[in-house]
Amino acid sequence: MKEEFSLTDLAKVLKKNWIGILLLTIAGIILGACYTNFFQEKEYQSETSILVALSRSSSDPKVYDYDNSLLIINTVYELITQNIILSSVAEETGLTTTEIKSMTAISKPSSSLLLIITCKAKNPTMSKRVADSIANHLIEECKVNTSLAMIGDSLLKTSNADIGICCNANPFLYMSISTFLGMCLGGLFAIVREAFFQHTLKKKKNSLEPTKMVENL
Repeated sequence: MKEEFSLTDLAKVLKKNWIGILLLTIAGIILGACYTNFFQEKEYQSETSILVALSRSSSDPKVYDYDNSLLIINTVYELITQNIILSSVAEETGLTTTEIKSMTAISKPSSSLLLIITCKAKNPTMSKRVADSIANHLIEECKVNTSLAMIGDSLLKTSNADIGICCNANPFLYMSISTFLGMCLGGLFAIVREAFFQHTLKKKKNSLEPTKMVENL
């Protein structure tokens, strides 16, 4: 006859082994806290933005040529990632161009004339420094380089980067996951322990039955 294991039986098992479940849950909380505070590498993010806008006429520089500005913004987007800009940034910050590329992202909001330069670094000051440096050297290069004169006149830095803010996942998320895993392991431990106990008890009972039969004979 098959033995059925109901939810009531499961509740009894969990209740019986509540100390083990509690200890493993606490262990999960402690491990999550340790990882969040001591092992997780923190990253800091800072960003600045550049407006790319060609004027329709020199007499009224505040009236922008939207269509041509959209064409130029693609060129500027590509130019930011070139060594002609990054080498100057590397010289100023002490980083390599490879490091700068890996920690920088350029985004173009749809139908916008803005380019957003985002920098992530392990140091909040460095993230700000790199973001500002890229924007500044881009504008400077476009103004002094005669081949880029038209682009230089269309660039305007609209914001300075702030000290980087931590962009890691919420520590509460890690704590919640580690707590949940601790509870699951505790529940699994309780079920395995109870199954082993029942198996041992059944085995012991079966070994005693032949002895009883002999005694009856």
